[in-house]
Amino acid sequence: MPIVTPFIGDKALMVIQYLDSEKSVTLGNQLANQGLNSDSLYKETATRFQGVEEAQQAKIELVSRVYAETGFRQLYEGVIWIAQHCQDDVTEIMVLGETMLVDPRAWRYEHYCQSQVGLGAGDSQQAIANLGAVINQQLMLIEKGAPLADWTKLYNSLKDMTKVMGKPDVSRYWNNPEMPAETAMAQLHNMEMALKQADEYKQTTGSMAEAETAKAKATVESALTNAAVKSDETKARQEVEMRKLDIEDAKVKLDALKTLAEVRKTQSDTRAQDLETDAVSSGLMELLDGMNELSRG
Repeated sequence: MPIVTPFIGDKALMVIQYLDSEKSVTLGNQLANQGLNSDSLYKETATRFQGVEEAQQAKIELVSRVYAETGFRQLYEGVIWIAQHCQDDVTEIMVLGETMLVDPRAWRYEHYCQSQVGLGAGDSQQAIANLGAVINQQLMLIEKGAPLADWTKLYNSLKDMTKVMGKPDVSRYWNNPEMPAETAMAQLHNMEMALKQADEYKQTTGSMAEAETAKAKATVESALTNAAVKSDETKARQEVEMRKLDIEDAKVKLDALKTLAEVRKTQSDTRAQDLETDAVSSGLMELLDGMNELSRG
């Protein structure tokens, strides 16, 4: 009789699902949001999956802090103890892109480490946003001259933001105000830029002045031309008006001559009538005188 091999695949899948669920509960890494965007997952609300992401980040942060505090902090404190008690020469190391000489023989006291856990990308974005808000407030206080912030505090905020972005060498991006060499180079660069801007402004101002002069000259010439044209038009109008006045004066004189001629004609007619009347009167007088002589004779 053949031996029957029982199928245990379903049982194995159940064991795998159990292990995955235990891992999810332990690390906070849910199967529903692995490698997915919380805003587009199942087209549900962003608030629900934001809470899932925050729970996952909190769980990972907790596990990382436990590892750092219970394992790595003690390990590095042991390294410091060994260097302090066993190293007998000076060592040159690199710190923030600069060389530093370390002599553990001069360490008189015990040293302790402080763990700072590097968090996930989501928490880094939140930290960058918070540091950005702090930088804006510091800039406002510096502009107002308040004593609550200075350039060193602003540099510290920018340094922390750069480190959160994953850039350990801060000197590539920012100048330390406590180091005169870096600030001197920055001031020299600013002076060069200021001189360059002053030269550009001078050239621009000269060009603008020439343009304004040419524009003013053209405006004056146009005004003179317009004035000459208007003067010619005024002279022409004056000549026309004078001619009209001459014509009207001639008409008045002509009317006066006509009136005088009529008056003279009337006077001549009246004088002729008077002469005729005088002649008639003298004839009658002579006739009367003749008749008187005849009667006397």
